[in-house]
Amino acid sequence: MKRYLAKLASDFERAEEFLASREGELGLKKLTGRLMPGAKCAWCFEDDLEGWKHSQTSMPHPKDWPYSGFIVPFPDTDGRGEMQPEHVCVVVVDYPIEKENPVTDWAVLACLLEISDLHRFYVFENVGFAAKLP
Repeated sequence: MKRYLAKLASDFERAEEFLASREGELGLKKLTGRLMPGAKCAWCFEDDLEGWKHSQTSMPHPKDWPYSGFIVPFPDTDGRGEMQPEHVCVVVVDYPIEKENPVTDWAVLACLLEISDLHRFYVFENVGFAAKLP
C-alpha cells in the first residue's frame, strides 16, 4: 500500500509539469466537461472506437463507455468549486476486467490524459436543484 500511495503522490507532483507541456495540451483537448468535485466521469480509448466500428455499432453515449468513475480533489487543493486538472484524482470504479472481483483504483487525471490512445475523457454535469424547505 505504501508503494501504491508513493506512486500516486509522485504522479501528482509531476502533473502540473506534464499539463504545461505540448503533450499535456493535447491531452487537455480530450477532456469534456467541468471538473467538479464528486462528478461522475467516463472515458474510452481508440481501441474501443475500433471495436465499435468493427461490430458496426455506433459510438455509445458516455454513460455506456467501458471505463467510469468519479473525480475528487487531492488533499490541500481547492475542491469546493471547479477544480484545476492538476488537482484532480480519478477514482476508477468500472473497467473491463476478467476477474470476478475488480478493485477500485485511483489515478491522477494527468496520467490518464497522458495515455496517447485515450480518445475522450468525459465529465458528466451534476444535476442540482434548489429544494424549498418548509
